[in-house]
Amino acid sequence: MSCAPQDNSHRDDRSVSHLPRALETFVAFGIAFVSLSEQIDTTTPAGKMTFTVVGAVAELDRSLIGERVRAGLRNAKAKGTLLGRPPLLDLSPSDIPGMRRDRRSKMSFSAIPAKDRTSTWTAFHVGKQR
Repeated sequence: MSCAPQDNSHRDDRSVSHLPRALETFVAFGIAFVSLSEQIDTTTPAGKMTFTVVGAVAELDRSLIGERVRAGLRNAKAKGTLLGRPPLLDLSPSDIPGMRRDRRSKMSFSAIPAKDRTSTWTAFHVGKQR
């Protein structure tokens, strides 16, 4: 049986349901999984159990982080905080027709922002609108 030593298994702890499938795949190919930093050897029953418990804890941690991020976003939104990247330049209504005219005259999306001091993304969206 071959051995696949690994220094850190955190990147492989995707979900609890993924771990048994990964172990079955290793066994099918004749590979024993050994984590050097966590002292887990999946050739033993205790090692398989430890591998599964570590995966469950990692999945719980990912879920808790996601909940905290969503709660923080809800809190920021409730306080009226604007989320996302701020615009480079607030366009006035008189700037938009000029940008659209430049785009219709086949000016590139990279040339328009240089001329109008805005981002390529803004030029793309303004030029895309009719």
